[in-house]
Amino acid sequence: MEQGADIWEYHERMYRAALIDRVNIEDPEVVAGRVHDILDSDAFLKAIYSGRYEKAVTEANDYAYDHSGVWAVPSYRMDGRKLDSIEDIGITKDQLADFLAGF
Repeated sequence: MEQGADIWEYHERMYRAALIDRVNIEDPEVVAGRVHDILDSDAFLKAIYSGRYEKAVTEANDYAYDHSGVWAVPSYRMDGRKLDSIEDIGITKDQLADFLAGF
């Protein structure tokens, strides 16, 4: 966001990379390659390798785990209901459809 990148486009690419293309998004070089056309990859890598965002990521993860009970991605929360993925498996379209049909 600091570079003015479209945050929704960034998230779409990370979703696609992790859950569709099954690439290692824990590797900063892989991530930088996926977003090189929407932000400055060199500045991105410098920030990641310097640990600049480590505190913010830790706080966000703590919030997800402790406050929302999210342990795997994707997980869905709506009106007090929740649908959790099984790590490395996910959820089915039918599970998601059933979850959304309750609203």
